[in-house]
Amino acid sequence: MRKVLTSVLIFAMLSATADAKEITVAPLISSNLNSQQIANLSRTIASELQFAEGYTGSNLIEKRPNTLNGRCLSSSNCLGSIAKSLGADALVAGAASKSGSKIDFYLSLYDNGQLIRNVSATVTNTPGEISDNMTGIINELLTGQKREGTKAAAVAPPLPTDEPMFEEDILGGFSLDGDPAAEQAAKRAAAARAAEEARRAEEVRRAQEARRAEEARRAQEARRAEEARRAEEARRSAMRTKKQDTEEEEDEFNFSFAPPPSSGDSSQNDANDPYASQNNSSDLPADLDLDERTPALRNRTPKERTARIQNLSRDRSSNTQKTSRSSVTKSAPDASATISGRVGAARFQDLSFVTYGAEFSYFVQDQISLVVGAEAHATKRIIPEDMLTELESAIQWNTILPINLGGLYHFSGGNIQPYAGGELVIIPGYVREASGAAGGFRVRGGTNLVIADTLGLTINLSTGFWRGKEFDQVQLGLSESGFVPHLSAGTVFYF
Repeated sequence: MRKVLTSVLIFAMLSATADAKEITVAPLISSNLNSQQIANLSRTIASELQFAEGYTGSNLIEKRPNTLNGRCLSSSNCLGSIAKSLGADALVAGAASKSGSKIDFYLSLYDNGQLIRNVSATVTNTPGEISDNMTGIINELLTGQKREGTKAAAVAPPLPTDEPMFEEDILGGFSLDGDPAAEQAAKRAAAARAAEEARRAEEVRRAQEARRAEEARRAQEARRAEEARRAEEARRSAMRTKKQDTEEEEDEFNFSFAPPPSSGDSSQNDANDPYASQNNSSDLPADLDLDERTPALRNRTPKERTARIQNLSRDRSSNTQKTSRSSVTKSAPDASATISGRVGAARFQDLSFVTYGAEFSYFVQDQISLVVGAEAHATKRIIPEDMLTELESAIQWNTILPINLGGLYHFSGGNIQPYAGGELVIIPGYVREASGAAGGFRVRGGTNLVIADTLGLTINLSTGFWRGKEFDQVQLGLSESGFVPHLSAGTVFYF
């Protein structure tokens, strides 16, 4: 009898072990939770199923199958296909959606080749609330025993085997049935947004076209104004040229005051009139007043006519001399810069210098220019004994190169152009192995004389002040500072 009872117990245990199976858990579907939240909730469900009655444990797969979507949760065929592909006898799948401060769960249990049941629940979105309520939700999913706060469980009728599977949750959540009105509203909203974007793009395009058209119109107006200005300048230039040509023709034209006499009367008239040669039209000035080119002139006495002609001749000669003098007067060149070269002499304390150098001047305004230049100062000096090297002469010719930088004001625009200004002076290397440069300033004045369109003569006079702490090493008896008068002359070129 004992052997029979033992055999029955062993058979029951083996049958129970054969019926036990592992339950597979798929990651939750969600449209508004991030991947980390979905993973945490899926692990919580798998943990609750780990010790579920009738199962040996749970297995959470890493990736949700592509065919698992909201509609699949109510389809026995869809869940069965997924379970078969995973090699699972039982499958738990579901969805979660965040709604304010709560989370809505929808879970499905597939076992023994069919959809057993669906469970929905709403839980406050805190770790404690989710953990406290998940046990009851899983128990209801496995046993069908309702818990307080859950919605009624329902099993949707299975879908036909030929129903297509959706790659994504097109419902935006896990709801089984879509809302046609909401979908239409969403489509209308999308169409309205697209229409508004198209309208704004059209407005931007029209604004850009209007701006380009306005810029083209302004450019056309500016071009026409420039052409009109050039045409007016050409017209005025032509009028001036024509006027000058007319005046020259009038100056060269000779009037005849009387018809030419016959050959027989000519000698007689010349003999009787001692002033006949003075009455000849070729001897009369061309600018004789037309009122005088009448018989009234001839009706005057010979003495009166001679005086009148002599006065007009003197006036003509005076005007010709004035014109001749004015024609050789040079006007100031219309230059924007000058380069001048000068030679001269200067003195600093006991040193006398021969100077030579060049200077560049740039006109920033009609009468103001900036200048920069350099003039070598050569002198014969006595070198202190402590600075002499072996076999070196105590009397030597040496040269320093002061650099000047400043500005000038030009007083006139004629061919004689006086100017005045001031400058800073820098003297690098004024002493052998000097620790620095000497410096100073000077005021200067002078005159440029224009002799051609691009050439002139210049004379310059300046006085300045130099200071250098090592001047006493230049020559015996020199102090650190002193005045520097300077006179130079040369040539200036206009550009």
